[in-house]
Amino acid sequence: MEKSISNLLGIILVGQRDFGRCQIASNTPKSLWDVFGKSSLQRVLESLFDNGILNVVICCAEDEVQILQERLVHGRGMHIRYLTEFFPYGTAGCIRDSLYQNNLLDNDTQSFEQLLVIQAAMVQVPAFTQIWESHCLAESDMTVVFNQKDNQNLEVTTPSGLYLINRDALKYIAKEGYADIKETFLPALIKASKKVSSYYLTHETGCYRNIEEYKRAMQVAIISSAKVHEDKSNLTIADSAIISGPVVILDGVQIGPGAVILGPTVIGKNCTVESHAVIDSSVIWNNVNVGQAAKVHQSILTDDVHIKSNEEVISQNITKQNNSSWHRIIHKIKSPKAVALIALIIAFVFSFRWQLKELWDVWMKSPEYSCGLLVPFIAVYGLFVRRKQIFVKYESSLIIGFTILVVSQLLRLFGLCYMYSSAERLSVVVALLGLAVMIFGFKTLKKTSVIFCFLLLMIPLPNSIQQGITQPLQGYATTSAVYLLEILNYDVKPDGNVISLKSIDAKYWTTVAVAEACNGLRMITAFFVIIGMVILIIEQGAWLKWVCLLSTLPIALMCNTIRLVITAISFTLIDSQQYETLFHDWGGYAMMPLALLLVVLEIKLIKIICDDDEKTSDQKFIIGNL
Repeated sequence: MEKSISNLLGIILVGQRDFGRCQIASNTPKSLWDVFGKSSLQRVLESLFDNGILNVVICCAEDEVQILQERLVHGRGMHIRYLTEFFPYGTAGCIRDSLYQNNLLDNDTQSFEQLLVIQAAMVQVPAFTQIWESHCLAESDMTVVFNQKDNQNLEVTTPSGLYLINRDALKYIAKEGYADIKETFLPALIKASKKVSSYYLTHETGCYRNIEEYKRAMQVAIISSAKVHEDKSNLTIADSAIISGPVVILDGVQIGPGAVILGPTVIGKNCTVESHAVIDSSVIWNNVNVGQAAKVHQSILTDDVHIKSNEEVISQNITKQNNSSWHRIIHKIKSPKAVALIALIIAFVFSFRWQLKELWDVWMKSPEYSCGLLVPFIAVYGLFVRRKQIFVKYESSLIIGFTILVVSQLLRLFGLCYMYSSAERLSVVVALLGLAVMIFGFKTLKKTSVIFCFLLLMIPLPNSIQQGITQPLQGYATTSAVYLLEILNYDVKPDGNVISLKSIDAKYWTTVAVAEACNGLRMITAFFVIIGMVILIIEQGAWLKWVCLLSTLPIALMCNTIRLVITAISFTLIDSQQYETLFHDWGGYAMMPLALLLVVLEIKLIKIICDDDEKTSDQKFIIGNL
């Protein structure tokens, strides 16, 4: 068969998407990054088509096929197939799979005697004809294409991401598993005494693997091809605008008065640079708007990004996704107000580090207050959910806030002097309150008062109060459990906080002690935290929230009584101490879902009653008008 470049099979290696390390790479495959108005993969396809290579296989991840099909445009008569990789099999593995494993080329594989392997992430695509002619002239089995040699050191060069391979050489690729061109395939060819040639380009292809290599490749390409678009009908450039250095400006760009563009910079299609904006050493993709007096320095702005007026973007990679959220947060963190706020938070944590450590120890060691660990996180979530209503407009109240801070320190000093740890712990919440008033103002405090009251739930009760309510709660738990067991037709003999019971048919009595830990305090504290979370999250009237809050104590006591009764009955049926302990512990855990269910039913019932009342009043109104 006569050799012709049209008989080459092009294999484009897209690779796997990079998640997490770079926002641009996470949102857009590297092969679709913009290169002077078009994606790098689009430029590769156009170059293949211009050189007469019409049969192409694109190796990519499975989740990228649809994206590539939607964005790529190829010439008429070009036949493109996709090879999806569930796992990375290496560059040589993609070549092997393209031809054999998935039968992508059907029975036409014999017509392709040579393969052109090319990386999709490439800024400057070379002319393939000269490479192919050199490969055929040297009668090589494989040609490795290198970038332009360094003028100062001719021995220094880098791979260009291009390979020309004869079909007969493919048998040296491992038949399965991972296989790389440079690590396994090329050494196998050399070992088999196959001819491997090198070809040196007159420029760099700008093959990139990450965002830093992309920036460098774009800078090299801008310097080598920099120009201001000469078709003035497609551009609007103010006379007072300053453009200096290597700059590439594409179609449809509008540059306002006083704007400054410093190279190396590229400004993509249909971008708008408003008056007095400054862009320096940056890559701007398509349909980007840079606001008045904004500054963009050594950054990448992807498609459809909008930079607000007076905003500074320095050494950042901005996408449409993070332009409205995380980018704004990062930008605000760099502001003087944010720095001051962070400094205040650090000072607060350092100042109250011992009180915070004591709270942590209580949460970790005391079953009654272990749920206090959740309180700060729930409070922060409540602030986040209602941030738009709370922080619409605020003015700091330094005097009132400072006064509250002084009160918190006096409260802390009182606790230290009189060994009253509850006062020290309370001073933590009071100090937070003072900081909030200083920063956001007294009006904002009114909107967040519920959240600060909720923060009190993370503080254990004073010992005197806890000891004062422990005995009454323990006695109530015993009395209520005895009453419910008698209703269930059990013989019960209470003796203080010890209950003896047996069923009618049983011969022996079972003794159950209502310990101090079973008094219900743990249930009450945990349930108050859960109800507090419900009150912060639900969008209902204040009266309904008050009903839920007031019902917390009776529902918690009722659930504790149910747990004691179920545990006592289980002790009459189970003899093993191991199973009794297991049932006792898991019975306590099961009461929290039960309590939540009761609250949900309570809210539903109230809504049904209120809806019926509204319907009745509406009917009376209509009858009266008749």
